[in-house]
Amino acid sequence: MTETPLEFDVLVAKLPQLAQRIWLGEITGAPALNALLAELDLPQIDYDGDRTRYGRQRVKFVMPEDVKAAERRLRAAISKLAGKAAGNSKYWDLGGYEFTVEIYEDQLTYRFASLYSLPEYRAAARGWLDGADSMEWLVKHRLIDPANAEQNERGFFEKPEWGMSWPLARLHEGKARVSGSLNPSSNPPGVRPKSAEAGGLAIVEYLSEALGEVTDPEGVARHLAQAIWSHGDRSVSMRGIMGARARSIEFTEK
Repeated sequence: MTETPLEFDVLVAKLPQLAQRIWLGEITGAPALNALLAELDLPQIDYDGDRTRYGRQRVKFVMPEDVKAAERRLRAAISKLAGKAAGNSKYWDLGGYEFTVEIYEDQLTYRFASLYSLPEYRAAARGWLDGADSMEWLVKHRLIDPANAEQNERGFFEKPEWGMSWPLARLHEGKARVSGSLNPSSNPPGVRPKSAEAGGLAIVEYLSEALGEVTDPEGVARHLAQAIWSHGDRSVSMRGIMGARARSIEFTEK
């Protein structure tokens, strides 16, 4: 925790910038995140022990006269640059992180929970359809931890320790299968859809920029088909386009 109290207006100016740059810059991983915090002259995050799923930092600030009003102003400033907060915990979905801020007395805590982001899914999908070696692909795209690449009797790998809601990966006879999900609040960087339906179609468009057209574009546009991209024996599919509680993504190989 920082010892020298910061002016609250400094936090109101810098934390929204931080959230926006993580979202637009597709920042993932503690080194890149801490580098950005250092650039903005904000205290770097700390992890508990060896855990890398969650990072947080407490900072003291000079208390304004009306703390509740100040907190509302801070939240509004973050939402203006990084989209609305979501969920019961009122987090901002920044792609690679769920970002929360909490104020208690004269301390503010900002917290990051790692996610497997939409940009990471897009990069993985492109490599998958391009025919990358299955095991090399799983490691390159952080779908498995090479230091703990043991499979159970069904061929599934343990989820890596560095993220929450991480995709579940399996390898059988050299063929990979990966299943994952996206938060309903996950959007392409810089996109703020007006509805859940518009958000789903924005994700399809974002993925199609890298993967090419879906196999049934008319069906997807009319909400009659899931989005599927395929090349040879490999395919990538997404369900829950029209605003389900979670959108699922699956990588398969025949």
